[in-house]
Amino acid sequence: MKAAISHGPDEKRFNDAAVDPAGRFLAGTMGKEHHQRVGKLYALDSDGQCQTVMEGLSCSNGMGWSPDCRQMHIFLSGFLIRANSQVFHR
Repeated sequence: MKAAISHGPDEKRFNDAAVDPAGRFLAGTMGKEHHQRVGKLYALDSDGQCQTVMEGLSCSNGMGWSPDCRQMHIFLSGFLIRANSQVFHR
């Protein structure tokens, strides 16, 4: 299956991908540097439709789901912890 994606000028490449419990193919992009927050998370449905799910990401570097599949976790390089609404850089 192929899908056309219109990506932003600062997005340089795809870095990580996974299939979610609903069967959608999710793939994240990144900028030239890991710390740039220009990446997006795209979802490709089984009917070939592609949509942007999240924006403003650094380097997506791992995706997973909670045991009940109600929450998705995405790991981003360049950012370590979110605590008290503050992001702490590595």
